[in-house]
Amino acid sequence: MDDLSGTSLPDLSLNGRKGHYRIRVHYAWFPWKGEPLGTQRLLLMAYPAPGDKVTTYRQPPKNR
Repeated sequence: MDDLSGTSLPDLSLNGRKGHYRIRVHYAWFPWKGEPLGTQRLLLMAYPAPGDKVTTYRQPPKNR
């Protein structure tokens, strides 16, 4: 659930499959023309995966 808007989010599991998943997140920022603020777009992808081990392939730079 998105606590800010109250929007209920979909279940990312594959047809309700229980177990472990790998999650991939893509983030993009879009400025609005003539406005000081912009908007963001998130693409979330979930893949069935084995095991409990957490793997981070790339972390954002620490100077953000």
